[in-house]
Amino acid sequence: MKNMAINKRLVRWFLLTLVGVAMTEGLAIAQTNSGFSFLKIGVGARPIGLGSAYTAMANDATAIYWNPAGLGAIKKRELSAMHGEWLLGSNFDFLGVGYPSKIGALGFGMSMLSHPEQEGRDEQGRRTGNFSSRSNAFTLALSRPMSVQTHLGLGVKLIQSQIGQDKGQGFALDAGGLYHMTRIPISLGLSIQNLGPGIRFINEETRLPLTLASGLAWHGFAGVALAADFKYRVYDQKTNWALGTEYG
Repeated sequence: MKNMAINKRLVRWFLLTLVGVAMTEGLAIAQTNSGFSFLKIGVGARPIGLGSAYTAMANDATAIYWNPAGLGAIKKRELSAMHGEWLLGSNFDFLGVGYPSKIGALGFGMSMLSHPEQEGRDEQGRRTGNFSSRSNAFTLALSRPMSVQTHLGLGVKLIQSQIGQDKGQGFALDAGGLYHMTRIPISLGLSIQNLGPGIRFINEETRLPLTLASGLAWHGFAGVALAADFKYRVYDQKTNWALGTEYG
């Protein structure tokens, strides 16, 4: 009983600290919009099929993106890959790997948005040659159990972006928690994505798309599940709800 009480206090402290840090930073520069929009692109067929309501459902290799605490549900090595075509010939790719270990569940994720070559021109409209652009994010994550019902996760992310000869690079943190109720088939999730300082790119500092998300999932009867997420993009000052259901 004593260990359970300690675990509960740790979980409360962890979740309150994450929310407090993120909201404080957000209020300080509430009028600033964010960049590096490729970090907002969701990954995985199942999460996207659920309408991106995956904060409390995350239990596979894509948890690296949605909620790193969800890696704790992985019982064996998992691989998740995704390729998508976007506007103007650009491509988005994701690769995620998760596997259990003695120190907890580990995960590695890579996201990349690449654009085809474009024609460059100077201020006078003269051609300067072709250039290409791409953005990458590499994440290393760990999930550990605080109790039978609770997992906490943390991810460290390296972010890179390049347009022609201009480059920018920085780091960010992802963090999350998952709580599975025992008497009723409901799980609760909380995550923070892209918590970190701005990245200097093309002579100005660009804010990362800091996102707070909370989720609830009901794992019902006969293989039916319902999920709901509430998300707040701090610097963009945008909120949205996501709802999803699955059977199987």
